[in-house]
Amino acid sequence: MTEEKNEIQSYHLKRKALMELKLIVNKETDPLYAKMQEDLKNTIQSYNDWWNRMKTKYSWNVPDGKRLRIDFETGKIICIE
Repeated sequence: MTEEKNEIQSYHLKRKALMELKLIVNKETDPLYAKMQEDLKNTIQSYNDWWNRMKTKYSWNVPDGKRLRIDFETGKIICIE
């Protein structure tokens, strides 16, 4: 599970950084905006794919209205609202 935790942590940190960058990059004048937007889209897809793979692999059932979260310090998966 350590490799899996490191993978999702990498996606999480990249997603967070790109979302922060999106707040400060000017869509109209910055030529890197489109690249950043594409990277964010791909990172979110990879992040979601990871969760879907793990749900299948470990047979995690998530009740309606709840979602899963990982505690990066412990590696434990937590079901939250």
